[in-house]
Amino acid sequence: SLRDVSLRAPSAASAPIALGAGEAAGAIALDGDRLAVRVDGPDGVVVVVYDIAKGEEIARIPFE
Repeated sequence: SLRDVSLRAPSAASAPIALGAGEAAGAIALDGDRLAVRVDGPDGVVVVVYDIAKGEEIARIPFE
């Protein structure tokens, strides 16, 4: 099952950030309208990049 972590900004679109079973959000960085979230999960670490102005995920970058 997925857990939703909602990001809300007064002037931006919003969309939930879905985390899969066994995944946990770690470090978060914000730069302009871009939000990067480190996600630790059973398959390793991935950085998920969101466009908070559009309310959508724009990239998933896995660590190997």
